[in-house]
Amino acid sequence: MIVLRRTAASEMVGAILIAMITIAMSVAYAIAGRSAAEGQTLSMVDLIRTAEKRQRQLLSLTYAYKDGNGRLHLFIYNYGSETVKPERLYLAGTVYTEGSGGNSFSMKDAYGNPVSTIDPSQLVELTVPQPPGQPSFDVVLVTAEGGVFIWKFQG
Repeated sequence: MIVLRRTAASEMVGAILIAMITIAMSVAYAIAGRSAAEGQTLSMVDLIRTAEKRQRQLLSLTYAYKDGNGRLHLFIYNYGSETVKPERLYLAGTVYTEGSGGNSFSMKDAYGNPVSTIDPSQLVELTVPQPPGQPSFDVVLVTAEGGVFIWKFQG
């Protein structure tokens, strides 16, 4: 009869290794979950701050007209407490950006100085060299913070 002797050392080492792997995986999972939760919390804080900024951006289109050369002049007043950076202007479905060229707009303050932002309590003149040809259209201004302002132009 053959008698096999078993030593429990290898079975013990195997059980300890499995336990250590399980614990290491649990710790790694907990750390990854915690860092993901922190990232989501920071994202929520950033979203709330951006939303608060948008709420403090209050723009009013005080006057608008097309001059004899066909340029559109929009006089926009910021009566909010936050500086506004206009990013895009939509006129009758066409997108305009600040700069020079065909689909662009420029801004200047009440003294005729070029500006790129609208400070609180500031009136700026936004000029579009080549606006749409129709007499009536929506004017949609989108800010860098995601604020959207919509006015109706009838000229």
